[in-house]
Amino acid sequence: ALKLEDLSEDDKQNYLDIVIDETYKMNKLVRDMLNFSQIESGIISIQKSEFSLKKLVESTKQLMQIKINQLEIDFTTDVEDVLVVSDYDQLQTVLINFVNNDINHIGDKKNIKIYSEKRENTIRLFVYNTGNKISKEDLPYLWDSFYKADKARTRQYGGHGLGLSICKSILNSLKYDHGVKNFEDGVGFYFDIKLSTGIEGQESM
Repeated sequence: ALKLEDLSEDDKQNYLDIVIDETYKMNKLVRDMLNFSQIESGIISIQKSEFSLKKLVESTKQLMQIKINQLEIDFTTDVEDVLVVSDYDQLQTVLINFVNNDINHIGDKKNIKIYSEKRENTIRLFVYNTGNKISKEDLPYLWDSFYKADKARTRQYGGHGLGLSICKSILNSLKYDHGVKNFEDGVGFYFDIKLSTGIEGQESM
């Protein structure tokens, strides 16, 4: 199309925007497939350390901030400052994929919130977004590779249906209970992580 004669500057820019957008989507798909393949084949080993769960969430929010600002999403966090022993990088991958999934299905209110619920010896971390509830028909397949409950919206935001599969593989490797819950005005994905035996609120080692 760019080789056509008498093409206006506006049309050229529109075509270039399409090329850039499609290239971005293809790049993301390839990276997701490589990541998923490595996790499934056991190439990626689990490296555990002690760290603050709150700091992990805040760091992840900073990584996503540019995209969140561009889409004008209200992104808040409310996470207890507790110590956990886990794989920092792999959990951050899970959080990033949860947030990206939220973006793909966010409703008109455009709210995303990461918050924690403390239990007896574990803490449940929720990544919640406003939007439509997940139907009973879609629930059994959400974690499957390339499954998209809302194909139009995930295509609009560049989703390919691999993010939740990657999350499932990582969380299974860590042996963490995880799932999804419908709320009155949105959906929350979560996982449970054991608390460290260290004192809560201290700086991570």
